[in-house]
Amino acid sequence: MPLNLLIIEPNALIRRTLHDFYGEGSGFSIIGKLHDASTIEKRTLAVVPDILIFDAEDNFDDDVEALKTTFGGFLIPILFFSNKSATLLSEIANRLGSLDWDVIQKPSIKIVQNTTLLIPNITKKLRDLNLSAKMRIEALSKQKSTKLSHGKDITHIKEAEKYRYTLNKRQVALNPNKRMIPNNKIVAIGTSTGGTTALLNIFSSLPPDFPGIVAVIHMPVDFTGSFAARLDSLCEISVKEAKDGDLILPGQALLARGDRHLEVNNISGSFAVRVAGNHPVNGHCPSVDVLFSSVAQVIGQKAVGVILTGMGKDGASGLGKIKSAGGWTIAQNKSSSVVFGMPKAAIEEGHASSVYSLDDIPNELVKNLQGLG
Repeated sequence: MPLNLLIIEPNALIRRTLHDFYGEGSGFSIIGKLHDASTIEKRTLAVVPDILIFDAEDNFDDDVEALKTTFGGFLIPILFFSNKSATLLSEIANRLGSLDWDVIQKPSIKIVQNTTLLIPNITKKLRDLNLSAKMRIEALSKQKSTKLSHGKDITHIKEAEKYRYTLNKRQVALNPNKRMIPNNKIVAIGTSTGGTTALLNIFSSLPPDFPGIVAVIHMPVDFTGSFAARLDSLCEISVKEAKDGDLILPGQALLARGDRHLEVNNISGSFAVRVAGNHPVNGHCPSVDVLFSSVAQVIGQKAVGVILTGMGKDGASGLGKIKSAGGWTIAQNKSSSVVFGMPKAAIEEGHASSVYSLDDIPNELVKNLQGLG
């Protein structure tokens, strides 16, 4: 699978040279090339980059804040293509929470020719950085699999928090004397543009015994598996790409494949997922409406529906069905949404029981689904 590369470079000649080389067939996939990062929140990036080629302009605060908002917590390695001092680049990397970074000096004369000559070195550093970051994530995942248990500290979370971006959110304050009571609740989540960070924000704030989650994000099929794995490495709950027949269990989130609808079934009293067809609904496959509609029918009043940032109105109708079935429905508010499309549609149609900021959603979910044990 090619490495997803995001290029942020003020010099148009260098951007074009890098794009021409790291195009199709190079082992890399360019998901975006920008003059600066300040506009990244307004762009529709389907995936989180595996690696970033970055040179910030002299006033780099806006770039850093935009990257933190868009990709907060994903531990993205950085190759600086820059003539700035190592001290300044180290500061930028630290603010972005990246341990895996390197630098190549940018040519100041014969820019196209000298950038082309640097391609072999750039390629080697990109692959080395990706390998280093992958090994770090795998190590965190191993710590999680060996140390995850109810009522104990999760070492991998403590380690990940040292390196992840600082998110402007309130962490969920859990009472150690409280446990999640099994109540057959199922939480269904739908999102699109801006959803990568939104899901990380929510999932990383949930305790390991939180009720089972099913989720749809509009993302190409080549990336949903790796996205789920990355979330899994950074969260106390387990996260995986859904397979047909997977049981919906406490402490686990099942993420729809990028080319199949996800539905919920009741099999002899246990809830499981069904990986369904691939016909577009509302222009999307997977569709949030398909998931929410099946959750409303099968789970009924035990369902919790959450619609997050995204373009269009996929999920609004399905959220209404969950509400009509007696379930609790939540929409993300405008100020915290990257694109206030899907939540806006649900709110305007009267389908949202509650409207919260992204920071408040996990707190409200835990507060309302947590009981004394």
